[in-house]
Amino acid sequence: MIILDTSLLRSFALDSVSTDLLRTIRTSGVDRVAVPWVVLEELTAERAVPYREQCEKVRAALQSLHNAAPGPGGP
Repeated sequence: MIILDTSLLRSFALDSVSTDLLRTIRTSGVDRVAVPWVVLEELTAERAVPYREQCEKVRAALQSLHNAAPGPGGP
């Protein structure tokens, strides 16, 4: 069985040679390819950070627009 870890999957691209090799191994039936649950959790956590940072930037921009807009919520 081939077990993939976080460091390997972090740099994976769907159109890479490594991905093609793993697909070939899996479809050949010679060996199994697996990803432990903890690896999926680590990847999810790592990918959530940039989204959270972007969300904070959007919130700050919206608050800035809200503060600059004339009306009940702004100056």
